[in-house]
Amino acid sequence: MPRRGKRTRIARAIYQDAKGRSGIVNVGDRTKEKRFSLHTPITEIQAWQASIRKSWKGSGTTTSRRGTLSDAVDKWEPQERHLASWRERRAELRAWVEQFGHKRMTAITEADVRETIGVCTDDKLAPKTIRKRLWTLKHLYRIVLGQDADTPVDHVSPPAKVRTIITPVSPDVILTVYRNLLAMETRRQPIKGFGVLRDAKTRARFMVLASTGRRPSEIMRTQPDDVDLGRREWRVRDGKGGWSEGLFLNDDMLVAWTTFAQADAWGDYNTGSMARVLRACGWPARIKPYALRHSVGIALSEQGTDLADVSGWLGHTDVRTTRSAYVPILQSRMQRLSTSLAGRLNGWTVTNVP
Repeated sequence: MPRRGKRTRIARAIYQDAKGRSGIVNVGDRTKEKRFSLHTPITEIQAWQASIRKSWKGSGTTTSRRGTLSDAVDKWEPQERHLASWRERRAELRAWVEQFGHKRMTAITEADVRETIGVCTDDKLAPKTIRKRLWTLKHLYRIVLGQDADTPVDHVSPPAKVRTIITPVSPDVILTVYRNLLAMETRRQPIKGFGVLRDAKTRARFMVLASTGRRPSEIMRTQPDDVDLGRREWRVRDGKGGWSEGLFLNDDMLVAWTTFAQADAWGDYNTGSMARVLRACGWPARIKPYALRHSVGIALSEQGTDLADVSGWLGHTDVRTTRSAYVPILQSRMQRLSTSLAGRLNGWTVTNVP
């Protein structure tokens, strides 16, 4: 595509630069681009795109998609559909298909990938999202072309990880939210922008999150047979459709899961709606409810629990994730280290220097 300075994507397959707008049509191996004036309505460009697609379809000319990125995604989907995270990966691949779906996989270059990263960065896409898209594209090549296949991502450095500042919440805050949730259920007092709590599902989910520290997605995937209240055991389904370490349920967790089962809180739920309810019940405004997970990890670490055990409890595959993200260096640890060094230099005295 000829470049006329920096361009910005303003709609699907529609771009704008300093001199005008471009509409692009990709069907199989065929590509067509048309330039429009800077003030051409997007709807007009979309109408042109639709007419081109229709004319190509009606012409009887067959276009081969074999070997293209679109074709590869079609082959990938039935092979990965068993994974719990396949919908998220499919969404990430569709972002690549929008850019290069018409191209053969072997024709997509490292330069194409780097340019796409630049566009995503200009569009303020989160570094974490870009990293996921890069990983998924590489994974697609390995699934379709083989584990030893070269990919256009191999030598592309992803955006640096943004270190998350962990903000744990105290047990007092958690108990305050719990009591307010219970009061909301009893009084049927409306929550601003939400309504009333007609059952205990939100409270039950909150209790499980707060007591176990596991991910919301893992709670959503849990089936009734995965929780054995008699044996006090929860067999956790991980994000890839497998199983992580089973958890023994202490008294707090047993009460939480008993409430969960009685409320019939199984299945998916809207984490955004739940966050609004929790904030209305006293949850700190600038802290995400996901901090319940961080709070459990930090509590375990503060008690001197072995880091590998903390990693297993949180369901991490790499203990470095636990160390860097969920169990950070805390002021209390620094205080203990400082105290352990006290007395090394007993010969020092305080003197007044004129």
